[in-house]
Amino acid sequence: MDWTYYFNTDKYTVAQLVMCALGGAMWAILYILMLLNIRKHKYVEMPYFVAAGNIAWEFLWAWVYADHIDLGAAYVFLYRCWFFFDLFIFSHVFQYGHKQIVNPYVRERFKPILITLVIVWAGLIYSYMLSSLDYPLGVNSAYVLNLIITVLYIQLYMRQWQSGKFLKSVAWLKMLGSGIITVAFWSMINIDAPPNPVQYFEHIAGPVVFVIDCFYIYMIYNWNKPQVDPAFEL
Repeated sequence: MDWTYYFNTDKYTVAQLVMCALGGAMWAILYILMLLNIRKHKYVEMPYFVAAGNIAWEFLWAWVYADHIDLGAAYVFLYRCWFFFDLFIFSHVFQYGHKQIVNPYVRERFKPILITLVIVWAGLIYSYMLSSLDYPLGVNSAYVLNLIITVLYIQLYMRQWQSGKFLKSVAWLKMLGSGIITVAFWSMINIDAPPNPVQYFEHIAGPVVFVIDCFYIYMIYNWNKPQVDPAFEL
């Protein structure tokens, strides 16, 4: 069996491949725990704005840009696992995501807004790659989404934390998964010769996401302010 087909040790070290797999596996576990929590509480803690971006990114990189994933065939399978897990999450966002919204005008029009967001995100991410602004494996566009989800998670938690629907395990897995992947790409990113100019975005975005993720973990253990949003039926 040609193991390099599944794990590209010709280009990457075993340590780099292990870190990518470990970080990706943490995100997959995160999705599973989130799905179980959704089924239990009928509430999605992933902010709907970035849930639309997630499903667009994962579709494009699992299927349209799969040939750019040069870590090995095993990692293409991992990307596609993310997609199918997130497809289930997104179906529940479509069903329950309106519970994140207080504004009645937006709440009543939630589903067409969500579909529009998916289309817009797909166009943006697709054009991002066509414009050569993304690093191979979708790193830069993934960190754009990660920055947004990290900030919106804090904002949503501050507004609706008293619902009791937010998981500490999700906060930890997001921080650890993203952090490990950041370390992996820091060690991989200088492989290209000449260096890809867009790589420098990841050097900044990765640590920024890590710091905000750590703040969210602190918040989820210590935030005890009154709910900002007026109470409404979840």
